[in-house]
Amino acid sequence: METSEIRVETGAMLYVADPDGPGEGEPCLLICPGLPVCQSEATAARRNYRDLAERLCQDAGWAVATLDTDAFCGPDGEFSVSAWIANLEAAVAKLLQAKSSVWLAGFGEGGTVALCVGGSDPRIAGVVALGAPADFSSWTADPDAIIRRAVELGLLKGQGAAVDMAAWVRDLQELRPLEAVTKLPPRPVLLLHGSEDEQVSSLDARAYLDAMEGHAQLRILPGADHALRHDPRAVAILGGWMDRQRP
Repeated sequence: METSEIRVETGAMLYVADPDGPGEGEPCLLICPGLPVCQSEATAARRNYRDLAERLCQDAGWAVATLDTDAFCGPDGEFSVSAWIANLEAAVAKLLQAKSSVWLAGFGEGGTVALCVGGSDPRIAGVVALGAPADFSSWTADPDAIIRRAVELGLLKGQGAAVDMAAWVRDLQELRPLEAVTKLPPRPVLLLHGSEDEQVSSLDARAYLDAMEGHAQLRILPGADHALRHDPRAVAILGGWMDRQRP
């Protein structure tokens, strides 16, 4: 296995683990991290997601890439969901230059963004969403709290006072995940959720399944919380799902 860092067109950093070194022809899973809760988690998450990419690469024999935490921001350094989507789209475009197919796996809000991008881009071969909310209503209900969180994470240049809050909220409201996923079938979709997730209800996963009229696989992990990337069962299910996608 070889690893590399690639800067995509929008400026975001992409970390790639290749099973036999950089090459063409193999499928690639692109991991979309969720927004960290605090700075200490953000520091750990960067390494955690890279470790996960390497493990899945070794176990499944796929190339596995992950976006770093700068994926939440645009070239100007400002945090927005539009910038987040643009970075993911740029990463997909970059990977498709060398890989036979690109699949997405998103955690938390990263899963929501992955489902939206997958729905809008038919080149995406399939999507896994782990603990993904069905909308951003928890953010729009208290945008000040999310802006404070973004400031703490270093995702905003200023102290948040200069943010056009109305435009920022409108950006979130224009994203309609439950509509986006209707365009995913018949491509493979896995919805994975913890039964004890206190941040995002498992009802959100069921809402996605209903929106796709049952054309997705839903797995509820008993006793699991929101941090599915740390749950060995979730990682094993993701790896098994990857194995089944091979032609």
